[in-house]
Amino acid sequence: AELQSDALGLLLPSPNKVHGASRGQEAWVPAPSALAPAQLETLTLVGQLLGMALRQKDTQLSLSLPSMVWKQLVGQPMDAEDLSGFDHLARQSLRSLRDIDKEGVDAESFGQVIFETFTTRLSDETQVELRPGGAATPVTFGNRLEYCELALHARLHESQRQCDALLQGLCYMVPQRLLTLFTWAQLESLCCGAAEVDVELLRSRTKYGVGVSPNQRHVRYFWAAMRRFTPALRLHALRVISPIP
Repeated sequence: AELQSDALGLLLPSPNKVHGASRGQEAWVPAPSALAPAQLETLTLVGQLLGMALRQKDTQLSLSLPSMVWKQLVGQPMDAEDLSGFDHLARQSLRSLRDIDKEGVDAESFGQVIFETFTTRLSDETQVELRPGGAATPVTFGNRLEYCELALHARLHESQRQCDALLQGLCYMVPQRLLTLFTWAQLESLCCGAAEVDVELLRSRTKYGVGVSPNQRHVRYFWAAMRRFTPALRLHALRVISPIP
């Protein structure tokens, strides 16, 4: 709970969460500005905790990290779909710019609708240059593909040092060569549990106390509410209520 808050400044709500995007709203990303030695040391500790969760069957961390983080931990290549996992609007914008010729925009009219330079904003709103002098280099019809490639790379690697710190801690607990045996989704599941709560499975495993039965009205209301919750709300509900045996 402290990690996924503003208490430590190590993780921040993803742009998807901030903008209420249709996907990835629950994701938190390592803050690109968390570069102080103490912050990187704490992220290394978090990596050790992930390693403990990986080694111990009954230990899990309720972290909602995007695929961009997990893929870096297992050494799996990233692509544009990973950007959608934490900043869907940025992914759509890059796609639209790349395919702008399909909308009838050509080299002559490009400058009338696009006013970008070779810079991009990271998840913490930090603006970075994509190449030397990028702030003074306009994006043109001819160089737009280069811009899209550089912007995608910058966004996918915006938390590179923070992920390296997580990996360092994780490797204290598990040899790095073993991490490459997992897919990113497998590592996430082993460290943090299922990304979504299976309500029917949870219901089938629930035991009720003396005097309580699944047919009572308040119990039926509870399960009806859980079914209507979004995946993020279900996870939140399980974090705040008493554990169900």
